[in-house]
Amino acid sequence: MTYEEFSSKGLEYYMEMVRLIDIKFKYRMSLTEEEKKINEYITETQERNKLEELRNKFEKCWEKEE
Repeated sequence: MTYEEFSSKGLEYYMEMVRLIDIKFKYRMSLTEEEKKINEYITETQERNKLEELRNKFEKCWEKEE
């Protein structure tokens, strides 16, 4: 699965994968290779969301300055 395929599956799928990974970490269970990849995609999604949030804040500040 690519990142694009992962991100196109929607919010419900994303949240279920987050819960799955959290449970496996909580109980110190090993991740399969696919779960490791999904964990990378979750991290990438979180980073992209944070960047978008910062970009929006910057644009708001920029608009106020003008």
